[in-house]
Amino acid sequence: MMGPMDPNLERPSSPARLPYTSDKHPRHTLEAINVLRKHRELCDVVLIVGQRKIFAHRVILSACSPYFHAMFTGELAESRQTEVTIRDIDETAMELLIDFCYTSSITGTIIIFFVIEPQGSITLSLTASYEW
Repeated sequence: MMGPMDPNLERPSSPARLPYTSDKHPRHTLEAINVLRKHRELCDVVLIVGQRKIFAHRVILSACSPYFHAMFTGELAESRQTEVTIRDIDETAMELLIDFCYTSSITGTIIIFFVIEPQGSITLSLTASYEW
């Protein structure tokens, strides 16, 4: 008598496995995260640039920028702060960069200079020209 674990039993053929990748998924996910940001939901950092407060998600900024990755994953004080002041950067230019992180779209020209100081600090210089 053959039991359920009998190796002589024929197994039904399994359906072929076909890989599937959604081209829309990354775009839709980023759009949903951007909506969260615009509604200030689940944001874990506020960037203070000049007079503006820019709400954001550390993971998005870190994934899009080596500057923010170093800031939020290293031993810098900013890695533990919920509000981070960014100095010497045009408010609108920073907003455009943050928008780019969430939309992968930008209009204008941005020139970025990263300077790593001997003591290990990172300086970001940013110049932007943009169109409205």
